[in-house]
Amino acid sequence: MKVTVFLGRIHHAIKLLPLVVKLSSAGYNIQFLVTSNSINIDPSTEYLHKYGISSFHHAHDYVMEHDLVGQAEAEATDLIMMGDLVPYNAPFWLASSLREAVYSLHGFSHYLDDNKPEIVIGLHENNFWVKMLFYLAKQRGMKTVSLMEGIILEREEEDLGKYSMGTDYTDVLFSWSDYDREFYADSSTIVPVGPPHLDEWISVIKRDEYGIARQNICMQYGINSAKKIVLFAPPRLDLYKGDTGRAIQALSNYCTSNGFEIVLKLHPFQGGVDQIKNSFPDLKVFSDDDASPFLFISDIVVTQTSTVSIEALCLGKQVVELDMDYIGIDQPLSRLGAARLIQGDDLSPIGELLSNPVGTEEFMKERLPLADGRSTDRIASYLQATKWIV
Repeated sequence: MKVTVFLGRIHHAIKLLPLVVKLSSAGYNIQFLVTSNSINIDPSTEYLHKYGISSFHHAHDYVMEHDLVGQAEAEATDLIMMGDLVPYNAPFWLASSLREAVYSLHGFSHYLDDNKPEIVIGLHENNFWVKMLFYLAKQRGMKTVSLMEGIILEREEEDLGKYSMGTDYTDVLFSWSDYDREFYADSSTIVPVGPPHLDEWISVIKRDEYGIARQNICMQYGINSAKKIVLFAPPRLDLYKGDTGRAIQALSNYCTSNGFEIVLKLHPFQGGVDQIKNSFPDLKVFSDDDASPFLFISDIVVTQTSTVSIEALCLGKQVVELDMDYIGIDQPLSRLGAARLIQGDDLSPIGELLSNPVGTEEFMKERLPLADGRSTDRIASYLQATKWIV
C-alpha cells in the first residue's frame, strides 16, 4: 500500500518520522512530498538530507512537468490584482502566499493523480499546505491522517473554532489525550494515542538506560552532566510575557551561585539567535529544531505557556512557569498541579524542586495516560485494524 507523508517544515519531520519508521519497517511504500514556501523557511533540500531522506517528490516539479508554470503565474497574478489586498499577511507576504498557494494546488493535484496514494499523512490540518493537500486528497477518495502537537488545556474565546477547523478534511486525527475529544464538534475523528515523537525517549527511561544516554547527549552538547541541569525553554521571545533579558540573567545568576548547570533552549522559530548568544556569552544557548534531547537531559524545565512543558511532563521532568513581572501565564499548568508558578525575583523554588520533586501522577493519569512509549504502535495498529493499511 502506498502512503504519502507531507513534510512542510523541519518540525513536521521531527514529529512524523517515528511513525514513518514504524510503517516502513513493516514493508509499506512510503513517499515523501514537499513544497517550497515564500520566504524560504526550512528549505526541504537541506533538512531532509539531515534525516537520511534522499528521495522525495516536490510539488513544484509537478507544475513544471505538466507545463503549468505560465498558467500558475497567470492565476496568481489575477488573484493578487483582485480587490484591495493588503501587502502583508503575517507570516507571509500576501502576494507570495497567493502565488505559493496556486503553485501548491497545481503541484499537489498532479502529484496525487500521478502517484495515487491510498493514504495521505500530514502533521496537522491547521497548516497552510496540509489543508490544501487534504482537500485535494478527499476529492480523490484518499484517506487522510493527521497528528496533534500537544494537548488542549482549555478552550479560550479567541480559539473558538480553531480545533474543529483542524478536521475539515481529516479522516482521523491522532491526539495525545482522550480529554481532547470534548473540544471537537465531531469527536468520532479523534483517536487518542499519546505523543509518538517521544516514544523512544520514554522507552530509554523505562529501560533504565537513562544515565548513559544522558551522559552521551551532554557530552555532545558540551553540557556538564555531573550537575543538576536547569533548562530555560521560553516561547518565542516576542510572545514571552515579561523582560526576557532580566529573566535569563536572573536564572543564570541563580544557577551559577547554586552549582546548577543552566541551559537556554530557544524556540525553533526564534530570530536573532546570534545576537542573543552575544548578549549572554557565558551561557549555553541552543536553537536546535528538536527540543527533545534537551528536555531528556534536564532535571527541571523553566518555561511559560509552551508545548515543551507538556513534553517535559511526559518525560517525568519537573516544570516551573516563570512570571517574574507578574503579567500572568496563559493556560497555566500550575493551576492543575502539574507545575510550580514562580512570580517575582525569588527563584529558590527551583532548588527546592530539585531537592524534593513533586508528583505529577494525578495530572498524567487524567490528561496524559498514553505517554508510555507505545504511541506509534497504537497508530500503526489502528491503521491496520481499519484496513487502510493491509
